[in-house]
Amino acid sequence: GRFLDAEPGPVNWLFRDLIEGGIVGAVVARGGTGKSFLLNQLAAAAA
Repeated sequence: GRFLDAEPGPVNWLFRDLIEGGIVGAVVARGGTGKSFLLNQLAAAAA
């Protein structure tokens, strides 16, 4: 169908090859594994 024939558009990377901008995601892991630390570091880097 048309969906499979279409070429994907360019990717708007927030962090190159790691996190795509403009999408919703989740960071899920057990407590105490550093999720908050990771997200705080990413937020500071994006600012």
